[in-house]
Amino acid sequence: MKILVTAILFLQYSLMAQQVSTLLTNANVDNLTLDSVGNIYGSGYTTGKVTKITPAGVTSTYATIVEGLAGSVFDKQGNLFVSNYNNGNIYKIVPNGSYTIFINLGVNAGPAGLAIDGIGNIYAACSGTSAASLSIIKKITPMGVISNFSTGTSSNYFAPGGLVFDDLGNLYVSNYANGNICKITSSGAISVITTIPNATNGNFVAYMAFNNGILFVCHAGGNKIYKIDLATNTRTLLTGTGVASSTNGSLSTASFNGPNGIAVTPDGNTIYISEIGGNNLRVISNLISGIYDYKTKEIKAIATLNQHILSIKSSEFGSGVLSIRLYNMEGKELWVSSTTLENEVDFEKTFTISNLDRLAFYILKIENNGKYFTQKLFHP
Repeated sequence: MKILVTAILFLQYSLMAQQVSTLLTNANVDNLTLDSVGNIYGSGYTTGKVTKITPAGVTSTYATIVEGLAGSVFDKQGNLFVSNYNNGNIYKIVPNGSYTIFINLGVNAGPAGLAIDGIGNIYAACSGTSAASLSIIKKITPMGVISNFSTGTSSNYFAPGGLVFDDLGNLYVSNYANGNICKITSSGAISVITTIPNATNGNFVAYMAFNNGILFVCHAGGNKIYKIDLATNTRTLLTGTGVASSTNGSLSTASFNGPNGIAVTPDGNTIYISEIGGNNLRVISNLISGIYDYKTKEIKAIATLNQHILSIKSSEFGSGVLSIRLYNMEGKELWVSSTTLENEVDFEKTFTISNLDRLAFYILKIENNGKYFTQKLFHP
C-alpha cells in the first residue's frame, strides 16, 4: 500500500503542468510581497490600501493609508514597510494592521521599490517626482538614519524602480528609463547584468523578485515576464506573448496586460503577478520544473533516491570533475559531492545521504564539463 501511495503521489506531482491563471479580478494592487506563511500583500497606488490576499484568493483590507502606495517589504519581525511615491513617506505597518510613518525621504523623492538586508537596513529606490528627477537608492537604518547608498546614471540605472537582494547580499535594481537590470555590490560597485529588450520610450520595466539564483522581472510595457540566471547573467523569456491581454494558459500561450508587481513563494513553485492594465492578480503555478529543469536534456542519466541512498547511472559523463548537488524544494543546498572522471564508458555509483525527510521532494543537479542534469526526486 505504501509503495502504491508513493507512486500515486509522484505521478500526480510529475503530471502537474506549468500554468498561468487568474487569482483575482479587479485586484487594485501594485507591488506584491509575501508574509512568512504565504499570504500575499498588495499595495494599492490608486486606492491607498494594503490588501491581504490568501493563496486561495480571499481578500481583506490590511491597512488603509493614503493614495500613492508603491513598494513593500517585510522585516524579520513581521512588520510591513510600504513606500509612498507621492509624498516620500515610508510607512511601518505592525502585525495588527496599525501603521506609523517610519521615515520621510522628502516630498519629491518618489520612492518605489523597497528591499531589506540581513541586519534590517531598508533600501528605497527613489526615482523622483515631476518636481525633481532623482536616481538614488537610499539606505535607512532600523533607527531611521538616512544615507545615499548609490546614485545611478544614464549608463547604468536611471529612475530606479524595483529592488531585490540575492543570497550573497548583492542588490539588484530595475529602472524605468532604459531597461537595464543592474547589480550593486555591498561596497557600492555598479554593473549592468542585462538589458530588457524594447524597454524604453515609456515601455518601462517594473518590479522584480528573486529565488534560488534567478531574478524574475516584470516588463510592464512589453507585457512579458523574464527570468535571469544570475550564475551566468543569462536572460530568457519566461512567459508572455507580448499582447496586452489577460489570457490564461501555458507559459508559451499566456498573455499579460501590464505586469507590474511580482512575488515568488520560497519553494520557487508559484509566482504572483499584478497587472496595471488588466487590474488582475495572476498566478504562475508549478514553476519548479521551469526553474530547475530547463537544462535537463543536456546529459542523460538515471537517478533514484531511496532509504537515504542516492543512485546515479549514466554513460554520458566525460572526463574532468563531476559535481553532484542535492537541494530541498526551497533551493537550499543540502548535500554536495564531486568525483574526478577519466572518460569512463559507464558511470554507476551510490551515495549515502543522511538527515533527509521522508515523503519529501528534492532537486538533484549534476554538472560535468559545463553540461547539466537536473531531476526532481521523491524520497519515499
